[in-house]
Amino acid sequence: MGLDGGTIPTRCELVKTKKKEVKVFDKDQVDFGKWFLCALAQDTLSEPIVLDDLGNLFNKDNVIEALLNGSLETSKNFSHIRSLRSIYTVNFSSNPAHEKDLTVSPWLCPITKIEVGSSSYKFKFLKTCGHVFSEKAFKELKNDDNNNNNNSNNKKEIDTSKNNLSCFLCSKEYTTNDLITINPSGEELEQMKVTLQEKLANSKKKSTKKSDKKSDKKSDNKKRSLESNLTSESSFTSCTLAKTNEEISKKMKSEAFSSIFKSNSNNDSTKAPTK
Repeated sequence: MGLDGGTIPTRCELVKTKKKEVKVFDKDQVDFGKWFLCALAQDTLSEPIVLDDLGNLFNKDNVIEALLNGSLETSKNFSHIRSLRSIYTVNFSSNPAHEKDLTVSPWLCPITKIEVGSSSYKFKFLKTCGHVFSEKAFKELKNDDNNNNNNSNNKKEIDTSKNNLSCFLCSKEYTTNDLITINPSGEELEQMKVTLQEKLANSKKKSTKKSDKKSDKKSDNKKRSLESNLTSESSFTSCTLAKTNEEISKKMKSEAFSSIFKSNSNNDSTKAPTK
C-alpha cells in the first residue's frame, strides 16, 4: 500500500485533477467596466446615470433599489451612499459617431471632442449642473482666459479658487470643490476618500448640533408651557380666593345688618307704652 519509503500516498498524488482557469482581465476590459457598466450591479449604464463622491458611475434605479433593501449599509465599497443626496445626476454629452458605429463611446467632451472612456484622459464632473468635460478642456480654456487677460491692459488673472467659474455649456457657476474626477486611480482616489470621510464627519457634527438645538428648543418650550400653566393656576387661585373673600365679607355684612335690625326691633318693643 505504501511507497518505498513507507509513506502513504494522498489522493492528489494519485489522481490528477484539472486546474481551475483563472480569468485575467486586461486593462481595456477593466476600463470598459468602469466607464460603461454600473459599479453596483455591473449592467450597462443607461439614463438616468448618477455619480458618487468617489467618481463611481451607477444606474440610478440600481442605487434606489439598494437603498430600499438596505444592502448599501453593509457594502464594502459603497456604504458612504446613505441616501439620494449622496449621488449626483450625470449629464453626458452624446457622441454622434456612436449612432453609426456602436464600438465607439456613446459620450464625448463637448469642448475637446475626446471620447469618454479613454484611459489616456481624465474627465471632470460638475456637481452643480451634472455636465462632464475632459481635464484637457479645463486647461485649454484656462490658458485662453489667461492669454486674453494678458492682452487686455494687464487685467487680473482668473482665480479658480473663487466663485467666478461657470460651466462651459450652461454657464452655471461652480467652485473647484464642485469638481469630481470620474473613475480616479492611485493617489487621487485616496485623497478623494480622505475628503469624503471629512465631509461625512462634518455632516455628522452638523446633524448632532441640530438634534441638540431641537432638544434644547423642546426643553425651553416645555419650561415655558409649565411656567404658563403655573401662572394660569396661580391667577385662577387668586381669583377664587378673591371671590371667596368677597362672598364672606358680603355674608358678614348681611349678618351684621340683620343683628342690628333685630336689636333695634327689640328695643322698640321694650320702649312701647303700656295701656
